[in-house]
Amino acid sequence: MNSNFDEFEEIDNDPEEINDYTSAPKEKKKKRYLLIVLLILIFLFAVFCGYAGYLKYKYDKMVTGTQSSLTDEAKNLLNPGPLRGEDTGDINILFLGMRPQDMDGAYLSSAMMIVNVDSKQQKINLISIPRDLWIPIDGKMGKANSVYKTAILDSKKYSQGPVEFSKQTFSSVFGVNINYAFVVNFDGFEKIVDDAGSVNVKIPSADVINYPFLKNSEFVAAKDTADPYTYHLNGSRALTFVSWPRDAVPDFDRLKRMQLFLTQVRKDYITPSILLNPSKVDAVLTDGGKNIKMDFQVWEVKKLISLIDKIGLANISQHKLTTDTATDGGLLRETHYSNTTYNPISGDANFSAIQNWAKSIINN
Repeated sequence: MNSNFDEFEEIDNDPEEINDYTSAPKEKKKKRYLLIVLLILIFLFAVFCGYAGYLKYKYDKMVTGTQSSLTDEAKNLLNPGPLRGEDTGDINILFLGMRPQDMDGAYLSSAMMIVNVDSKQQKINLISIPRDLWIPIDGKMGKANSVYKTAILDSKKYSQGPVEFSKQTFSSVFGVNINYAFVVNFDGFEKIVDDAGSVNVKIPSADVINYPFLKNSEFVAAKDTADPYTYHLNGSRALTFVSWPRDAVPDFDRLKRMQLFLTQVRKDYITPSILLNPSKVDAVLTDGGKNIKMDFQVWEVKKLISLIDKIGLANISQHKLTTDTATDGGLLRETHYSNTTYNPISGDANFSAIQNWAKSIINN
């Protein structure tokens, strides 16, 4: 009797059987836990992809021409290829600042320049384009500031769109290949800044005396109480800050202010906390879609910024077409075909000297 009982006890306390019995629930719990984690990760990934797709959709409202897929954008963000023109070292960008659509002269450009980013020599060249320069526009002579308007008012004839037509026209006039274009409505710029929030810009003390607009009541009220050289800029103040004098040809001083402003924007707003704020990002991209047109993909913008970041103000040069023959850009003469206008000094529609000048700047 005892031996049977002992045998029973021995079988009942077999270590392997006890282990099998106790480990089964643990294994099930572990598998269930892993399944839950996996489902959460899949859900988060789906949400992230959906949000990224939504941002891409909104961004594409600003993009003209060919648009890349979300997959291609992701690949290029991780492993970017060369920008257009980077193989030769010269990335040429046409910048057009447009008048608001609800004012006289809608779609006319009030600021124009070619931005040459020399990625090999680590420098930037700015070529300012006079608004009232007579140039060939589709076989006829017209003012330079009307190129974009010409195409946007006849979309059937200019099926390539106003951005591409502008690139083609100015490429022909200046004899250089323009790779990209960036067009912004100045009033839209105000809305975009207001959407993002105020930008706090610190102005170098030595430069304050050069900016009389800082004495205006709106700027006095925007001065930081703790730092007299820091200003809180809303959309209206930001536009004045970067464009003053508003309709003048961009100059080096204006470029300094643009760089101050954009540097602060990058610090304050190109951050994960802002990019993951759906309402703020939606507002910025919505107004951007209405007021900005360009042919940059997301990864191209990111790479261009990284290239420009490496170039300091000391390596930025400005070049102007003027009537002052004492300067290297003194290749124009004043005419009066329609108020005060300008033509090449070598003759109407003769842009050979201007093309040689532009090529000497960009190819040096």
